[in-house]
Amino acid sequence: MTTPGKGSEDQRRTWKRWMGRNGLTDAKGRFVFSSIGERRYLSRVGLKDVNIGFLTLVEKNLIHFVHSRNSMVELLPETIRTLLNSTSGNVQESTPFESWTGPAGLELRIQSTHVWADLVQFFILEYHMNRMTLSDDGTAVFYNERDYLSEMGFTISEHDQLGDDILAIPSSQKCDLENRVHEFCLKIIMQANPTAQNNPLLFWVGLCLQTEEFGNQQRLEFIGGRLKDKLTMREKLEALVHYARVFILDFACLSWLRSDSVPQAWRTVISDWLDPSGWDWVNHGLPRPIHQKGDPADFAQPHWQAFKAHFEALHAQWLAKGSNSPIGVILELL
Repeated sequence: MTTPGKGSEDQRRTWKRWMGRNGLTDAKGRFVFSSIGERRYLSRVGLKDVNIGFLTLVEKNLIHFVHSRNSMVELLPETIRTLLNSTSGNVQESTPFESWTGPAGLELRIQSTHVWADLVQFFILEYHMNRMTLSDDGTAVFYNERDYLSEMGFTISEHDQLGDDILAIPSSQKCDLENRVHEFCLKIIMQANPTAQNNPLLFWVGLCLQTEEFGNQQRLEFIGGRLKDKLTMREKLEALVHYARVFILDFACLSWLRSDSVPQAWRTVISDWLDPSGWDWVNHGLPRPIHQKGDPADFAQPHWQAFKAHFEALHAQWLAKGSNSPIGVILELL
């Protein structure tokens, strides 16, 4: 397969400086954690069938969730979609969010959702599956003491909630798997004071930079062998930002609609506006209906303005460039 191109000179300088500031390279620009390349390679090859089966199920649940929420974004007023796409919160300097919906956006959606699935699968592998050994008779499970993530510069302490969030995925019932994956993704997006050593998103950025952008590791097929990894480093950063925006907007909708402090009449109006029966045109890539263009006639009314204020606060905290958040950091790398 053709190897995706490297970043521009300016981009690579920015990425190198970031790696140095985050302790991923030394003063001479050499990689500090040499095991990253090996572990990255092993996460794609030689996996047990039972592990491939479960990790593929994780992937399917994640993709189902983000695709449905991705479609929901298109139903929101243009002002909200424009704010979502903004890096500063200034809608005058932005354009409406494009959700890559319909047949035309299919390839980009598939590749970009696999960036997220790849991240989640890697942490399940290294924190759980690769430390688990079955007894000879298959009746008992033993954990070895080796900490693969720590060897790569990422430490999860014994009392760290992150470890519990990872383990909640493989230990969940099949019917609850999508919720567990969703919760893990949302928590790593909504993490203050993130670094490459304590936040999976930023660790993943460093891993991809080391192995793909500045290393010579061959691009391998995603787990399951059904899809080739085609995105450039910049496109992977954009994929992380794109779906983080979808996760946060979904959280904004759910938290506002479930809030007892919001009048029921207001919640009903917004809930009706987001009814899934209005999604068909989105999923089929059809033109936007007239009633879905711009902002609704009642957008200046208290219900929409209250929701807008709720989302603005979340956007400023988790999605703005320079914010104390993982996406705030990643936006600086674009």
